[in-house]
Amino acid sequence: IIQQNSFDIMKGLPSLVLRNRTALIENSLPTEGREIIPYYKENENPPKSFAGVPVAFKDYIIGVLAVDSTVEEAYSNEDLEILKNFSQLITYQLFNSNKLYEYETENWVANVLFDVSKGMNGIQHVDELWDYFTKKIPEIIECNRLSISIKINEKEGQIVRIEGGI
Repeated sequence: IIQQNSFDIMKGLPSLVLRNRTALIENSLPTEGREIIPYYKENENPPKSFAGVPVAFKDYIIGVLAVDSTVEEAYSNEDLEILKNFSQLITYQLFNSNKLYEYETENWVANVLFDVSKGMNGIQHVDELWDYFTKKIPEIIECNRLSISIKINEKEGQIVRIEGGI
């Protein structure tokens, strides 16, 4: 993982998620070219799969929640749906909304999200939120690395947290 706090928001898969305002799965990444996922050094245990979703409030995109894996074909549409739900939970928590979903207990996804939202109840600070999600998401979606990025301005993003092996 590179040691910088920002990356070019116009390059790479996280930027596609951010600029297009849509979720993305790429399960067969090229092994060369750092710009695919801009926060990795070239040739250092390269990611082979990527999944990312925008984090938005109303119509404003505030960042990207992304996971990647050193295994090809690591992510499915179900994984993407879980990330979308986590994105919504992040948005609610960041903006102190009391509009959390009422989950059905018979549904696995609902149970997972209920458990995650219950664990978020005591979170008071954004740093605690990042700590919680970087521990919880890998328990549910198998990944080698997890990144959370925010939009700084129209041309730059900032990595808030990266967890996982190099």
